[in-house]
Amino acid sequence: MKVKSTKKNILFITISILTVLVIFTTIGLVLYFKFNPQKKQQTVYNYTLTINSNGGSDGSVTEFTAQDFSTHSFTLPEMWSDSLPTKLNYELIGFADTSDATAPQYKLGENVVLTSNNPEKTIYAVWRKPLLISGNEFNEIIKEYNIENIIFGNYQQYENEVRNFKKVFTADTNNTGAYNLYTVASTIYVLSKVGYDIYSNSDCSFMFKDCNISYYDFNNFVTSDCTNMSGMFSGCSALTELNLNLDTSAVTDISNMFSGCSSLTSIDLTNLSTDNCVNLSNMFKDCLSMKSIEISNLNTEKCSDMSGMFSGCSALTELDLNLDTSAVTDMSNMFNGCSSIKSIDLTNFSTDNCVNLSNMFKDCLSIKSIEISNLNTEKCSDMSGMFSGCSALTELNLNFDTSSVTDTSNMFNGCSSIKSIIVSKYVFKLHKFIRQCGNSL
Repeated sequence: MKVKSTKKNILFITISILTVLVIFTTIGLVLYFKFNPQKKQQTVYNYTLTINSNGGSDGSVTEFTAQDFSTHSFTLPEMWSDSLPTKLNYELIGFADTSDATAPQYKLGENVVLTSNNPEKTIYAVWRKPLLISGNEFNEIIKEYNIENIIFGNYQQYENEVRNFKKVFTADTNNTGAYNLYTVASTIYVLSKVGYDIYSNSDCSFMFKDCNISYYDFNNFVTSDCTNMSGMFSGCSALTELNLNLDTSAVTDISNMFSGCSSLTSIDLTNLSTDNCVNLSNMFKDCLSMKSIEISNLNTEKCSDMSGMFSGCSALTELDLNLDTSAVTDMSNMFNGCSSIKSIDLTNFSTDNCVNLSNMFKDCLSIKSIEISNLNTEKCSDMSGMFSGCSALTELNLNFDTSSVTDTSNMFNGCSSIKSIIVSKYVFKLHKFIRQCGNSL
């Protein structure tokens, strides 16, 4: 068939072709510029992160370097990584911008981001001395086991002994695994993974209470920050002797420290510092087998409470009481039940601030004489039962000021052998209680 061509048709076709060409050209240009942009040349920077060990064992300074554009992120090593600095007896808890920081700004495993404005940065290790859990917490764990021996040390020392045994507890306050407990048969090992020493909690009270321990090794146990040792060994009835090479210079409370150590026959307190102690109450209470205690080296100038200090020490035959008692306010039951002691010399005793002398010598069955004529009892309000049960006592020189005393009940109850009592002008306060001596007077 023959197509009839006109100028109008030709013009239409031409315009259509040109339109298509323009459209495709435009699309091509858009696609070209979209997928083939003219990239602006970016600056590459050198980044350096310096880690200062800040007193670490090797004094090292570690640099991490990288090249990047406007920012770069450095990832800090994780805990126990070989690239981390170390410090003997300390654990690394992170890093900070200053060397004197006590808390970390950057934790282990976190990112430190540097910018092109500050492409270099130094951060300092932040160290923390791990602390053992408190005495009560420690006791809660070990009392579940039949422990006879307890050893403090580091993991490297006793690796062979504990290698095939799982740890029974993480024993540091922050639960990081710096200190761990292992039980092997009847022995418990308290081992450090960060150094040679184990640092005690400030509170060591009742730490070994009622434990059946007969052997201990405290050579790596550092107690310089401990303030409370009350009841620390109380009820350790299997202990026969103690050589306490512990730092007690900061301790203020050693009450009941050895109470109930019924098999203890001797105790070496040569290294025991009591310079800051205010409470010695019941310290040796019920140490039934103790025949002598060397305490002449103790500094007790700050002590205010000695109540029951030697109570129940029924085997004790003598005491050298060269103690500073000038600050003591309570001596009640101090020698109660010391049934084997025959004489007590309190010549060096000061009772200037004492308000309670109740039951002080109660049931001292063997005592025949007590030198107490020098005691100042001006502030004392309670003398009840003071000499009760002293059945061997034959005489007393009571040059006492009883003007403040409100209770003298049972003061001489059971003093069946007493022959004479020398009293001061305050005899009217005592006369009705002297009758309790029975017919011996």
